[in-house]
Amino acid sequence: MQASRFKGWRLVRYVAIATALMVVVAALVGLGLLRGSLPQLQGSRSMPALAAAVRIERDAAGVPRIIGQSRLDVARATGYLHAQERFFQMDLLRRRSAGELSALLGAPLYDIDAQVRRNHFREVARRVLQAQTPAQRALLQAYVDGVNAGLAALTARPWEYQLLRVAPEPWQPEDSLLCIYSMWLDLQDHDANIDRSLRALREATGEAGFGFLGGLAQRGDAALDGSVLPEAALPAQLPVPRRAVATAADPLGLQPPFVAGSNSFAIAGTRSASGLPVLANDMHLGLRVPHIWYRASLQWIDASGASRRVVGVMLPGMPAMVVGSNGHVAWGFTNSNIDTVDAVPLGPQDVVHERVEEIQIRGAPARQLRLRESALGPVLTAADAPQQVALRWTALQAEATNLQLVDMENSQSVAQAMEVAHRSGIPNQNLLVVDEAGHVGWTLTGAIPLRDGPGWLPPAQVPTWIDPPEGLLWTANNRIVGGAALALLGDGGYDGSARAASIRDDLRARAASAPLTETDLLAVQLGDRAAHLDPWRDLLLGVLNNAFVAGNPGRQALREAVQSWQGHASVDSVGYRVLRSFRSQAAQRALGPWVRATQAVYADANLGRLRPETAALRLLQQQPASLLDPAYASWQTLLQQSADAVLQEAGGSAESVKTWTWGRYNVLAMRHPLSAALPNFIGQWLDMPAEQQAGDSDMARVARPTSGASQRLVVSPGREEQGLLHLPGGQSGHPLSPYFRAGHEAWAKGAPAPLLPGATRWILTLQP
Repeated sequence: MQASRFKGWRLVRYVAIATALMVVVAALVGLGLLRGSLPQLQGSRSMPALAAAVRIERDAAGVPRIIGQSRLDVARATGYLHAQERFFQMDLLRRRSAGELSALLGAPLYDIDAQVRRNHFREVARRVLQAQTPAQRALLQAYVDGVNAGLAALTARPWEYQLLRVAPEPWQPEDSLLCIYSMWLDLQDHDANIDRSLRALREATGEAGFGFLGGLAQRGDAALDGSVLPEAALPAQLPVPRRAVATAADPLGLQPPFVAGSNSFAIAGTRSASGLPVLANDMHLGLRVPHIWYRASLQWIDASGASRRVVGVMLPGMPAMVVGSNGHVAWGFTNSNIDTVDAVPLGPQDVVHERVEEIQIRGAPARQLRLRESALGPVLTAADAPQQVALRWTALQAEATNLQLVDMENSQSVAQAMEVAHRSGIPNQNLLVVDEAGHVGWTLTGAIPLRDGPGWLPPAQVPTWIDPPEGLLWTANNRIVGGAALALLGDGGYDGSARAASIRDDLRARAASAPLTETDLLAVQLGDRAAHLDPWRDLLLGVLNNAFVAGNPGRQALREAVQSWQGHASVDSVGYRVLRSFRSQAAQRALGPWVRATQAVYADANLGRLRPETAALRLLQQQPASLLDPAYASWQTLLQQSADAVLQEAGGSAESVKTWTWGRYNVLAMRHPLSAALPNFIGQWLDMPAEQQAGDSDMARVARPTSGASQRLVVSPGREEQGLLHLPGGQSGHPLSPYFRAGHEAWAKGAPAPLLPGATRWILTLQP
């Protein structure tokens, strides 16, 4: 009996040991496969498409200098590196704009594909490709050849495809154009929500209500041309909704996580310590792992035999430098928010036809998608809607997209850069550019639709602003110009003025005391002063008077937090978070009648994209009895209920208020697209650290849990050695890479970090 029991235990022990060994072997095999998908960092590699050898020098952070004998060879090598470091990211970019995510990631992505597929971007991309010059197609083909060579050179497929158990599909020239269309989707109102919201606001509230809430006049306007728009008169009475409607929880978009846009500013040489102009640019996008941009320094010999270098950040999937410096000019972008998207009502004469698309779904049968289309564009409304509406969007016109941005690397002056900007086919951007001769300038990129008919605004009529007398330029997605120029551009959802004004005022204050350096401009980028909340502070302190707070420790704690607030969105600030919430609570209540009336016309109306803060403040400061929501006995009651709502949001007690800091909310959540589908201990390994962040959307330092500065660049052309660059996350998208997180800490802490790659650590030579 004992011998039998001993044998049984021995068998269990053997099985356990064997199982453990199998787990170890499987882990080692998996780790080996993961390591096999790491790129080769040093040595030599054959790449037959090359005309001559290309040398790739990487520094300790993995940032490459790509040194070749021609621009085409540099493009081939760039594609090679992009594929080895970021192919999964590139794949998601092309699939997103093509509406093909479900084929890779399954049924949960079907709705996203169905919405995007109406644009037919893969078909449009093919037409765009055919329209490019032979030289442009050659450059793109060189890049594509490099991508596929880099993918093939890995000893194992990229780790994401091992996890998904699927092979990556080769890169095609049209896929690079689809990456541009992915940016169109990110940067523009691709479902015409703004235009439909404006139309609904006018229909629901009349011209008086439209001017009051939909107008462009802003408190503290910060347009470059100095124009200030007059405020519309207050409406005489409240709008009456045509039907009852349940409004969204945050229809004004004033609560986190509202995503803001980008900053760019420049100083002339008369304002700088070096005597040369300096550019600063930080583009604000969604934050994910890996980050969207790829750092690089590209060097080659041009047709004249001159050595060329361009340094900055690229979009994986494309051979062009997006923002950076070529030693003669430095350039950066912010989203322009001009009007390029319209919701066009269809009449009886407009023919609507149906088109059937098939969407492939991994692990499930393909689905048939029925799309409704018209000659004016895709139909946005259901077949039984009383008013049919079509989407007219610049991006859907093949002539609005091209590869000419690559010519920015050849520009020698502000004037030449502006000429490139006016013919570049990218989502419409504010371009800020400075040159080594001392000039600074602003203009717009991309095809600009005429507001009064078909066709495009001629380049000669595109507004520009060169060498302002003040020696300062700034853009922050706000209105840039007024008058006739504004009439040409329209309103595509300009941001409010708070962020632009904070940058302008900070620049002016610093420039008045001393000439500015690159680190001074970085400090402006990191500014978290929340001056826009000053009037809200006055309002809230007026509510939290002695009578209202008496006997209520929670209200008293609110008052103490606001009284001690230092004016910044710092991580330890309770006062900032209290004021941020009060602004939202009070504005929602004050503007509730306009929101309800508008959403009764268009259920998805988002008035938060129409700059509601100025309108809300006017009501709350002037308190006209005729415009008070009948749900409140008085304006004071409305404000008191708003304050109590903040207290409840903060936990309801004095103790909870004292620990209700901004940093506890504003925690970075920069995650890999696959991490949520994995066990937490693995998912955390793929994500960036969850750190508390200073900053918010209405100040220079835009920082939110899932969005913020996708890069921070400060550079003077010809002084790239003194240039600065921040990127969230590391250069590589591979978690086993030594530079998966390299550079992230400098971005998170705002510590100066060099633009140029550092000392060479690894050298890889690609041979023909």
